[in-house]
Parts: sequence; structure tokens; C-alpha cells
Amino acid sequence: TQSTWAKGGAALAFFKGLGKPIFFLGTGESKKDLEGFVPKRIASRMVGEGDIETLVEQLDKVVTSKGIKQEEAYEKLQSGNFNLEDFYQQLSVFSSLGSI
Repeated sequence: TQSTWAKGGAALAFFKGLGKPIFFLGTGESKKDLEGFVPKRIASRMVGEGDIETLVEQLDKVVTSKGIKQEEAYEKLQSGNFNLEDFYQQLSVFSSLGSI
């Protein structure tokens, strides 16, 4: 049925059935795939609009964990000094985001 739709319908069905609030939502199989439940974000995903806020948060975590200085990359790009290594570094950030 549609109530067990993988993009959040199951969470809504549990909420309706149990009457208990939802605090976290698992988006994968490990602990790192737990995220806070924000109804507006989940609703956006369910109707196919996407969730820019979560994407920006994930991007910030990856950039911070890799020690990448985005301002320096931007300045290199603007000045014409952006090289293949810089490009590779930027691509590695996006590949670290996983499924968008």
C-alpha cells in the first residue's frame, strides 16, 4: 500500500496509528543515517520537491570533515587558478554526499 512508501509514508502511518510523536527518521541502515524528523522536510521529499535544507547540512558536514576551505576554492575559480586537483577535491565532496 501507499502508507508504507519508502520516502516517509510508513512514518506517517505509525504516527497516525500510535499517536506518538516522531523524533528521528532512518534514511539508511547505520547509525549515521539517522536524522532529526522535520515534518516540512519529509513532506517536501514525499511530493518530490526535494529538500535543500538537508542537502546543505550534509554538504556542510562533508566539507568540514574533509577540511576544505570553500572560500579559497571560490577565489581560485574566480581568478582562473582553479586546477585539476581543485576540481577533483570538489567532486570528492559531492561523491561523499551519496544519494541525493
